[in-house]
Parts: sequence; C-alpha cells; structure tokens
Amino acid sequence: MTEEGLNRIAGGLGIAVPTAYRELMFARGEEFRASQLGSYLWARANEVIIENLRERDPRCSLYDPYPRWWKEYFLIGTDDDNDYFCLRLDDPAVYKIGSDDSGPEKLAESLAAFLNTELIEPRLATPTKYACACCSCLTVLRGKKHSGCCPVCWWQEDGRSEADADQFIGEFEWGDISLTQARANYKSFGVFSEEYKGFVRAPKPEELPRS
Repeated sequence: MTEEGLNRIAGGLGIAVPTAYRELMFARGEEFRASQLGSYLWARANEVIIENLRERDPRCSLYDPYPRWWKEYFLIGTDDDNDYFCLRLDDPAVYKIGSDDSGPEKLAESLAAFLNTELIEPRLATPTKYACACCSCLTVLRGKKHSGCCPVCWWQEDGRSEADADQFIGEFEWGDISLTQARANYKSFGVFSEEYKGFVRAPKPEELPRS
C-alpha cells in the first residue's frame, strides 16, 4: 500500500492510522494483496475505508453491540466467521470484535505477533485432514462443519455419527440417504449416490484410508 493510500484512509475515516498498521502495510501491503492473506487482512485503501464506514451504519452488525466503536477501534480485516480484526487507537494490541456481543477478544499484544501466530503460520501449514464418514478417504478439513463434498465419494459431512448412521437426518438434498446406505453405495459403484457418479475422482495417494 502506498503512502497516498494510507493518507487516504486517514482522511476518509477521520482518524490517525495506527503507526503499526501504517508501517506494516507500507512495507508489505502488496505482498498481502497478492497472497491468500488478503482475504483476512485488507490490503487495499478503498476496501479499508469502505468496510470501516459501512460498519458505522446503525443497520450493520457492529453498531448494536459496539455503538460508536470507531471512536476506539480501527478495523483491519475479517475472519471466516465475519468477525473483525481491529486495532485500538490507543493500544498496539490486536482485538477481535463481532455482532455476538461477547466483548472484545485480545488476539495478540502486537500486530506483528498477530500476523505470525494467527494468520501466517496457520495458513502456510499443510491443512490437517480427517477421514470422510462415507468412503474413509482423508479429504475433510478439520474444523469445518460443512467442508464441501468429498471429491472421492461426493458425500458431504452433516454431523452424523456411528450411532445414527442408519437414520435419514441429512441437512442437504440427499438427506433421504442414510450414511449406512451411502457407504454401501460407495462400495458398489464408487459414489455415495449413483446420480453423482460423474462428479467424483479416484483418491490421491495421500488421501487413501489409514489401515
């Protein structure tokens, strides 16, 4: 991000942009903009201005739990749950605030520490995967309740356990197929339901079920 962009943020929001954010984005803004981190830490001046101004509207999610939050916080990004990463205008620590009114959560003592521990390290690490409930291939991302369809059998995790594998409780359009039947279908013709046969692929070597 350029000095002009940082000054535009200051003028557009009527604040003094925190020094830690100014220094970081001036030095590494283009790096973040070009990487996956740009989805979490805003790296465009217009985006920073628009998001901060939008959440000042009384109809938006932050207004009720944090009236006039902009007098205390500067939003710098967002997470997968649509909560906001922010800097306090009088504090170098990084916080998270959201619409659930659970109070500010301190994430790190500094912006540099936040980047390393909360953003960079987790997203550069190889994602840990666990076994699909239907085909047992290692295709499901840990921590994702609904992580998309398994590319090997096209089953989508819906929270069923072994105790209710015979029940028809799915949240998706295939809720009328039990997990037990889906497993039998996979063994018979390589997909949890034959109508999705054209969507699947063979498992990669690293996805093969653990013996």
